[in-house]
Amino acid sequence: MILTFCTEDSTNPPEEELNDITNPPGGYINEIGINSHGDFFAATHEGLFISTDRGSTWWSKTELVDIGTSVTEIKITSDDYIFISYIKSGISNILRSSDNGNTWISLTSTMTLIHQFEEDLYGNIYVAGNGLHKSSDKGNTWEVLYSDSHIFDVFFPDTNSIIIGISFDFPGQILYSSDRGITWDSTGYQIHVASFYSHNSILFAGGVSSNIYGGGGIHKSTDGGMSWNPSGLSSASTTQFILNNINQLFIGTGYGVFYTSNFGKTWKLIVGIGSVPISFMKDEYGYLYTGTTNGSFLRSTDNGMTWHN
Repeated sequence: MILTFCTEDSTNPPEEELNDITNPPGGYINEIGINSHGDFFAATHEGLFISTDRGSTWWSKTELVDIGTSVTEIKITSDDYIFISYIKSGISNILRSSDNGNTWISLTSTMTLIHQFEEDLYGNIYVAGNGLHKSSDKGNTWEVLYSDSHIFDVFFPDTNSIIIGISFDFPGQILYSSDRGITWDSTGYQIHVASFYSHNSILFAGGVSSNIYGGGGIHKSTDGGMSWNPSGLSSASTTQFILNNINQLFIGTGYGVFYTSNFGKTWKLIVGIGSVPISFMKDEYGYLYTGTTNGSFLRSTDNGMTWHN
């Protein structure tokens, strides 16, 4: 699930540049992403696919490595390295590519379940899953920052702080570190976090709702993640956030896409998605995209008000 996208300031392309888009092969789309050259990527149940024509056509980037399973997570770094995870024999594995997915290197990690890759301002790579690991050498070696808990996302409020959400471990909580992961403290706020996002100095957290764990909804912090309060959609399981070009924040949920124009005070439903949106991204023109559970790859050219392919 991807939390850093393209710039917020963007202009729309000329009409003749608006292409038709298609769904990538593989059905269920776990995550989508875009590199600095404008290439689109889709992690699906049948591998990783790339489009160099803005989503019109797709072809496999993992067929030659024969992973034979779903690509669950993808991270495209600021210098266009690609990290993906896939599950084999019940264990998450990591591959890295430095040439746009043409060749891959298998990376060794003690992480057996991966939920998210993230990159901090220093170029370090983090893996969140059954713990939190950090690499300062593009995944060649890993340092364990936190262990023995399910972590769905990691966020960096400033240059020294790290926030993680402990999910699916009763009762769920948000932890923070003020020394870049050396020591950790609990905020005391109970939520099973699916994703974090920062907007206008407000830190948002989307929760997971279930019969077993409860929770869900949107939560926000105005003090860098030290304290939290509910911010609506209390019964919804959430996926990812994204910001459009007119300062509206969108969130994917099990009920569809919602947005807020008032920093989370109220949320409005966008109709017509037809499936659960899992991942978002924004292209260089400011157009929004989402990948869904039924394999649809959808685009919005009107700041998220309508979605289509």
